[in-house]
Amino acid sequence: MEIKEKKKVGEKRKRADESKLLRTVFVGNLPLKVKKKLILKEFKELAEASLAHNMSLIAGNHIRVMWIDHLYDSKRTVFMGNLPFDVKGEEVYPLFTGKSNLENNVEAVRVIRDPHLNIGKGIAYVLFETRIHF
Repeated sequence: MEIKEKKKVGEKRKRADESKLLRTVFVGNLPLKVKKKLILKEFKELAEASLAHNMSLIAGNHIRVMWIDHLYDSKRTVFMGNLPFDVKGEEVYPLFTGKSNLENNVEAVRVIRDPHLNIGKGIAYVLFETRIHF
């Protein structure tokens, strides 16, 4: 007598969701008025190649491109507090460029905002490609 394994409810969906994560990238800090056509033009390559666009300038903003399941590494991240509530990532980014040991090392700038009001909370995180010793 052969015993069949019962599949758990939602198992097939979970596998599908995991495979979607592997081919989904996050693009953040785009200007509100940027057109879909401009984004599609910028990201014609495959998702893997699209990651090279991280910190590229589009319409004056340094965009963030990373895997959707990317976690911020605390050993490569600097916390910034006491920022004005209206600060933009583009205002934080130059603080870390132009320094010899930091040049081209910024991977992402993330200003934390209230999800409903889109007003900054006065804090930000700067993620570096490599661990920085200040």
